Amino acid sequence: MTENNADTRPRRRWLRILRWLVFTLVIIATLVACAALVFEVRTSWFQARELSRYGAELNYEVQPGSSDAIRFPDHGPFDQRLGYTELRRFADRLVAHGFAIERQARFSPRLLEYADNGYFVPYREKIRAGIEICGQQGQPLYHYPE
Repeated sequence: MTENNADTRPRRRWLRILRWLVFTLVIIATLVACAALVFEVRTSWFQARELSRYGAELNYEVQPGSSDAIRFPDHGPFDQRLGYTELRRFADRLVAHGFAIERQARFSPRLLEYADNGYFVPYREKIRAGIEICGQQGQPLYHYPE
């Protein structure tokens, strides 16, 4: 019986040391996480870095021909008032009447993902509505408002 008791003493000591080590590591990890949180709350360093990186990936290019990599607005009072929600239908009607889309925007993969998640695509807002349709030679065929 004394032999078993002698075997368990080193194990108990190692278990006690292991418990204290784990406890100490948890306390240190908690302190580091709190310090990182306080730093972020005071400076917004991580948020600014990551959001600006993400924003830089939300881009588009205007390229020749019609685009499959584009999303048109579905709703929104500004988009409805200025007719942006009708762009897809308007373009389809023009193509059906013999017009061609010469150039159109192509969204980056991140911008497509962003739009598919229901967010509004960033663009420069106009202060007034208008449209200009040009003929083959570049002459204006229709301009609103005049």
